[in-house]
Amino acid sequence: IYQHAKEDLVAALVNDALSSIQNYFQNLKTNRIHPYQYYQRRAEELSLALKYTDPQQEDYKRFFARKLFLEGRALVNYDTKFYQQGIQKLDSALQIDSTLAYIYSALGIAYNGISKYDLSIAYLKKAASFAPSWMGPLDNLAINYESLDKYDSSIVYFKKALQMDSGD
Repeated sequence: IYQHAKEDLVAALVNDALSSIQNYFQNLKTNRIHPYQYYQRRAEELSLALKYTDPQQEDYKRFFARKLFLEGRALVNYDTKFYQQGIQKLDSALQIDSTLAYIYSALGIAYNGISKYDLSIAYLKKAASFAPSWMGPLDNLAINYESLDKYDSSIVYFKKALQMDSGD
């Protein structure tokens, strides 16, 4: 009975965290950004789930990468003075799982926030390559190019994002 209860607890905690990551995708589309506490709370839930997960299981690494992502997003959302710490968490998440488009996207957004546009563009292009049907990286690429006064490139990416958003 203890094992079953433990598995149910882990599943519930992980589901909350995964739904917050899904919300991250949707919120980029609407420009609604959750506050620091939202992402930090989900990261704490994953920390608890990790306590009850065998480190030898493949799930452990996936949960840990997602926890680092949520912690990184929390720091980046909190204040610009925490961007470097947030970027370090996001980089650590990539070291564990380098296939998650939303981590690349979050790094791109973070680097944009500290005006490191070349890094931002590189991460956003990587995010777009991993998730070609997600408009978020394209929209953020357009914003980066606009910040660099590269309006032709900005318009190209805004159009791609709009096409994707409208389904055309």
